[in-house]
Amino acid sequence: MIKYIIFDWGGVFTHGHLLKDFANNLSEKCERDKVEIEKIFREAEFPYETGQIIPEFFWDEFRKKLEIHLTKEEIQSIFLNSYVINDRMLELAKKMKKKYKLILLTNNYEDLFDFIKENYKLEQYFDHMFSSSKIKDKKPNKETFKFVIDKLKINPEEAIFVDDKEKNVIGAQKIGLKTIHFSGLDGFKKMLSLVNCT
Repeated sequence: MIKYIIFDWGGVFTHGHLLKDFANNLSEKCERDKVEIEKIFREAEFPYETGQIIPEFFWDEFRKKLEIHLTKEEIQSIFLNSYVINDRMLELAKKMKKKYKLILLTNNYEDLFDFIKENYKLEQYFDHMFSSSKIKDKKPNKETFKFVIDKLKINPEEAIFVDDKEKNVIGAQKIGLKTIHFSGLDGFKKMLSLVNCT
């Protein structure tokens, strides 16, 4: 019997691609190519995403490498506001929360995660929330999944993990979690019915 549903955030509760959208939005504000912006971000992303450096340090270094006129606060603001929310998925989550324990497990950045939690009042959708920046590790590493499973004393056989990235789905399967590879709301609903979870 399924008691827990563990959700990814980006690509499940959001539309588009955060980093590409950010690079495009920032490119419009400065004279740097969006491909170059994304490349510079990617090169420095891991310690930022796993909480090894504070956001202020990341954005300061990012700005220096880009060599643009915008302040780091302006760049950070563009980043924080580059999300496009999937409202229909949030509505579904609110309904599902009445029947299941909903958990958010996201590879995310400290400042962005704090921003979305506050901005979208995520506590009304999720019982527990975990970010790579707090865990100091990220999906698909099995230790990331194990951290959540152990912390909440979850039996993997009673949980489903939902993510839009195949590598994360595979990582969850390795520790015994049932999984759904998310590709859209309609497909997700069909997969839920197949595992008797509606």
